[in-house]
Amino acid sequence: MEFLNYHHLRYFWVVAKEGGLRKAADKLHVSQPTISAQLAAGQTLAGLKVAGRWVDVRDPEVLAALQE
Repeated sequence: MEFLNYHHLRYFWVVAKEGGLRKAADKLHVSQPTISAQLAAGQTLAGLKVAGRWVDVRDPEVLAALQE
């Protein structure tokens, strides 16, 4: 069984903090596809169902799922 790791959480946090993939990719010195892949894997592992393209990190259900 796979678990969320540091990269999943860090990339998710930096994208939320920076407000987008491009700025997050620049800050983390990685490509945008790398961040997208990590976010997708992290969402799958956390059991989050994404209604749109992105998960709203301010949503109480999302925060609760990340804290489990």
